[in-house]
Amino acid sequence: MHVLRQSVKGIVGLWLLAGFFAGPADADLMIFAFASWAKAAEPAAPGEPAAETPAQTRETLREISRRLDQAYGNMNRGRYQDALAQFRSVLKYDPKNHRARFGLGNIMIQLKQYQEGRDIFEALIVDNPDDYSLKNNLAWLYATAEDNSIRNGARALELAQDSLLMAPKDYHVWSTLSEAYYILGQYPRAQRAAQIALDLAAAEKGTERNIEEYRRQMEKCRRAAEAMSIIE
Repeated sequence: MHVLRQSVKGIVGLWLLAGFFAGPADADLMIFAFASWAKAAEPAAPGEPAAETPAQTRETLREISRRLDQAYGNMNRGRYQDALAQFRSVLKYDPKNHRARFGLGNIMIQLKQYQEGRDIFEALIVDNPDDYSLKNNLAWLYATAEDNSIRNGARALELAQDSLLMAPKDYHVWSTLSEAYYILGQYPRAQRAAQIALDLAAAEKGTERNIEEYRRQMEKCRRAAEAMSIIE
């Protein structure tokens, strides 16, 4: 009987991870959450170059800033190929440019080129270990990537927990933590994290779309937790 229960539990777990109980909303949540978080966490544009900077260098810096502004504008409008070309052109001038690398990583993920997106964010975290937005974005990727070779629940949880220590009141981070718990099959914890994300978003007057997506996320986790409790 114990062997049968364990087998059933394993099958139900696979169904849940495959979205059997989740429905088509999960794909929408992944796209929405990553895109909205990336937009919210976009690195700030640098200020005007200092007056003592050589004129040629000032002009180059202004051109880089202009291209980056255009690239982020195109990315937010869904014009990914245009944004991709602009980010890459900036990186030819300035290979370590943080805004360009961050934007390029997001574009790669939107285009489902997950490995390149992952590598960009991992490198950015090495260079910026205290930037919780980078860790949160990468955690979301590890928790929700459609490519199973990229998904990594343990790494997603590690990054999400690190982000939470730095930004405990950010509802984006709680939503990411929920997805990390979900992929690891820790459904009650996933439900609690999703509930906190929803509560914070409502308290901070997040957009209606934010709040609705978090409701759907919490409902997905609740159904999974109930399904698993049946055979515990």
